[in-house]
Amino acid sequence: MNEENSEGLAPTMSDERREFFRIEDTVQLRVVDCTHEQVSNTPCPNLFDHSGVKTLMQELKGIDYDNQQLLRGLVDDNRTLELYLKSINKKIDLVASHLCATINDNEHQHKQLVTLSESGMAFLHPECLRVNDYIGLELTLLPSFSSLYLYAQVMSCVECPGKYRIGIQFVELAEIDRQALAKQVMHCQLAQKRMNQD
Repeated sequence: MNEENSEGLAPTMSDERREFFRIEDTVQLRVVDCTHEQVSNTPCPNLFDHSGVKTLMQELKGIDYDNQQLLRGLVDDNRTLELYLKSINKKIDLVASHLCATINDNEHQHKQLVTLSESGMAFLHPECLRVNDYIGLELTLLPSFSSLYLYAQVMSCVECPGKYRIGIQFVELAEIDRQALAKQVMHCQLAQKRMNQD
């Protein structure tokens, strides 16, 4: 007999998919309080002071997203050109990641372990956050040092020794950020699978 979820219903395929695509990962995280009005009207990056390098990373990520369809079209037309452009793109990503790593070292940002999925996250926080409140996040994925600026709603807050375990659900999530989260989860799962095979 299947276990029931918190609403007394059998787990759906979507519930099981979210459970499968949930991983523990090390990230850098900044959290700020915000209002529902800000969620609706203010771009999340505007809530944070960040370097020009991180702004550049955001712009490069947007260019990649805009060019996805064009790159797919090259698969049939010119495979060699597609591979060459991907190689150039990888070089740019490596340079940008190195610059971001240098900036992060200078800012002494700390790494922390979180539980991450495409739809939300759980993490330890020094302060209690009220359930249903909104927060803004600067979530820096490693090792790429790609920063996502996301809005989220607090779904749970449980007191732990010296800290609080916060559970959040992302809101107003852009497709480009959803893809970045899915890619990070997939890479972590593949890395874990390789470790288990060794």
